[in-house]
Amino acid sequence: MQIIKKISVKTCGASPEMEFVKIDGKDVPRAKGEQSLLRIIGMTNGVKRGTGDYGPWVAFLGSFEATNMSTGEVYSSSVCLMPEAVSGILSVAVGQEDGKAVEFGVDIGAKPENNPIGFTYTITPLIESEETNPLRHLKKLIEAKSPLKLAHSQNAKPVDSDPTRGAEPEKKVAAKK
Repeated sequence: MQIIKKISVKTCGASPEMEFVKIDGKDVPRAKGEQSLLRIIGMTNGVKRGTGDYGPWVAFLGSFEATNMSTGEVYSSSVCLMPEAVSGILSVAVGQEDGKAVEFGVDIGAKPENNPIGFTYTITPLIESEETNPLRHLKKLIEAKSPLKLAHSQNAKPVDSDPTRGAEPEKKVAAKK
């Protein structure tokens, strides 16, 4: 995993593969068919806005991971920039949560389009954005990698954090006379 300054399609090396086609005698760029580019998952609790050389932008602040769908390379960052189709929806969700983290996951792709850049982004949501309980989420992540074991016994079994899961009803034992 590489830790980078910000996650974006460009910084993760996931730009669409392009070709040139002749339209009205001119070579025009086009994406080579539909392509999967990048999977981004994360938790965001803040938004930063600005204007750059290519116009206005929205950066999400939080914890993010991206996987380049062509190379399998994984990137991590505390800043994430996404195509406008996602950033508009996600920034509204973050604004409604009053500082609470919003979880999300999306697959970003590209398909050919008759526009100046030759493609349009496709967005496939992987989960619905929702507010999170940071400790519950953190506990699941840690338990998935390293189940909790009691230190007092060599035969200790992993401890289930949900005491009701798999519990059997209490059996009543009749007292001996």
